[in-house]
Amino acid sequence: MYSTMKIAAPVALATALLALLLVPAALAGGKKDPGCTVSAAQVQFGQDFTVSAYELPSTAVDLIFKSPNAGWTTQALPVNSNGTYAFTFNSNMVGGYTPGTYSFQFVSKVSWPAGTYRTSYAFCSVYVS
Repeated sequence: MYSTMKIAAPVALATALLALLLVPAALAGGKKDPGCTVSAAQVQFGQDFTVSAYELPSTAVDLIFKSPNAGWTTQALPVNSNGTYAFTFNSNMVGGYTPGTYSFQFVSKVSWPAGTYRTSYAFCSVYVS
């Protein structure tokens, strides 16, 4: 028969170790990873939708916009000091009427002429029908 002391000691030790691992995350303010959302997963042609990104660095963020017809563009973004960026599109402004998935990727500064970047921060998309 085991005594409760033999069982309690390892449990207490494991609990203390877990607490030590969690303290740095709590002190860091629970910062989230960057992300991106779209107000609707699917819209009809002519409808508005909003793309929102959060926890982005406040400097040197570019947006790569891709359309279903394989066209893509990049644009430097003025990210807010709190790491957020949001914009509203009307689906008839996204490269003419081509039904399909339009994607938005937030990346570090794009280098030309190769079109490369070091970090991808967030990705989201919307389907236009």
